Amino acid sequence: MDDGFKVNNGVGLATESFTEEEVDRLKFVLENKFDLLVSKNPRKTNSSINRFRLFISAKSRNKLHSLVMPYFIPEMLYKLRATFTFEFSIIITFFNNYLKKEKEVKDAFSRE
Repeated sequence: MDDGFKVNNGVGLATESFTEEEVDRLKFVLENKFDLLVSKNPRKTNSSINRFRLFISAKSRNKLHSLVMPYFIPEMLYKLRATFTFEFSIIITFFNNYLKKEKEVKDAFSRE
């Protein structure tokens, strides 16, 4: 649950242990499957091997939070509670999930 960090209002991912090809693949998935704004930046190291970090733009932060929030253990939720905007999105996400569950229950009872 902890290989990321806050960068200004965005999020950095510590991807230095991956090859450049793997970092590119992860970037592609984050951009195309999850519609996040992601940049790849070189990381200076003492070795001759190029290492890269991914950065998720502040413009995508709320979307990222709403994607990962359901998978966070309660003890780590403090890492997501950075802004009022995000807390508002948690409320909206909770409410939408509640409405979906409520509809599933109603549908289940109506089938009986």
